[in-house]
Amino acid sequence: GKSTFKLKPLWESSLDQDIKGPVTALTQCEGYLCVAQGPNPGMIGGSKLYVYEFVDDSLVGRSFYDARMYITSLKTLKCYIAFGDARHGVHLLRWREDIRKIHHLASDPLPTSIYAVDFVVLGSSFGVIASDTKNNILIYIFNPASHEYRRGQLLVRCDIHAGV
Repeated sequence: GKSTFKLKPLWESSLDQDIKGPVTALTQCEGYLCVAQGPNPGMIGGSKLYVYEFVDDSLVGRSFYDARMYITSLKTLKCYIAFGDARHGVHLLRWREDIRKIHHLASDPLPTSIYAVDFVVLGSSFGVIASDTKNNILIYIFNPASHEYRRGQLLVRCDIHAGV
């Protein structure tokens, strides 16, 4: 026989919710919903990153982070959040569930237009891989113990030009 499957919506947006701009990226972080909201005419600054919790059939905002311009890509690894910005490169954040706060750990020191980001795990350490508008693949690491580390900056470990 023929089977049909339907997805049951757990939550639907209503006019009283505070998601008022275009959603540019979605992901989950330790059971919370991370939503990147693009800029709209009523917003001051650029994109916003919101962390929501699903409580009693509604989304409850737990924290937010003001991004610089426009979040193009969003990925998580455990409590870490990486996002790419359309003009201001890669950013690495940490979600603290105990105090419900997003901490900025590091970002790309150079203005780069990022298309996509993801995490790279190598043994017990990790990095962020990103692609930009100039056909480059960049691998960043966050290592505060390194002598090369400058406060709040990601270190570029690899830069591969993949285009013509």
